[in-house]
Amino acid sequence: MFPELFTIPGVGFTVKSYGAMIALGFLLALWTATKRAERMGIHPEVISDLSLWLIVGGVIGARIFYVVQYWETFRDAPLSVFKIWQGGLVFYGGFLAALAAGFWWAYRRNLDPWPIADCVSPSVILAYALGRVGCFLNGCCWGYPVDPDHVLAVSFPAASAGGVIQPLFQEQIHQGLAAPGDLWTHPVFPAQILSALIALLLFAVLDIRLVRRRYAGQVFFWMLMGYAAYRFGIEFLRDDTARWPAPAALEAGFPGLTIAQWISPVVFVGAWLWSRIIRRRGAEFS
Repeated sequence: MFPELFTIPGVGFTVKSYGAMIALGFLLALWTATKRAERMGIHPEVISDLSLWLIVGGVIGARIFYVVQYWETFRDAPLSVFKIWQGGLVFYGGFLAALAAGFWWAYRRNLDPWPIADCVSPSVILAYALGRVGCFLNGCCWGYPVDPDHVLAVSFPAASAGGVIQPLFQEQIHQGLAAPGDLWTHPVFPAQILSALIALLLFAVLDIRLVRRRYAGQVFFWMLMGYAAYRFGIEFLRDDTARWPAPAALEAGFPGLTIAQWISPVVFVGAWLWSRIIRRRGAEFS
């Protein structure tokens, strides 16, 4: 855990690790998408213009989704809603908002959205991977508690350098896993790092598939389905989000599902059905 990178001398502005990784992810995504666009015959300015809409829409959507999901955290400090550099973005909320903004932008420009969507999809996942590294440095999105001698056990400082008690430590005190005065949290599984590694693998698969795609939009739909499948599974390894009660017939021994797990099957099936429609409407590549 390393939530603060450095403080700019004379200004007093502290650069947060989470915000820095988000910014780095965006820049790297923009660079890779622009290079990919050149190979696909898409003018690079199209990607740079689109990126502004995607980042603004994505950040707003991701923050709104997070605030709604954790409103009790912001109820007594509403101005903290705007402190996104401290963490607190939900990918699903950001993705849906960015998706709407991107398609609206393409419609206003009279551009075919599917080749562009294929072009940027691998880069979106690459940015996501760096964002998860930011989560690890920030100490958020943690995994389930593990035994101290677990080969992948990770402990985080109970408080930041500024003395702010970390949410994970507060939650573990509530769970009885930690006690006030402890300097470190109870060990947890590094779900953030696993998420980043899976995202990098998905990025590689999408980038390779782009060369072999059968129709415009295929890589985009693979991204949707790949992310939905990954997210449904990784949520079982996380311990930072509330789970909705399971149906009465499954309550015994079943902890329920997170909001992301309820959304993921809808996204997967919706993307698959949408891809069938787009594939039938457009001619396949030879």
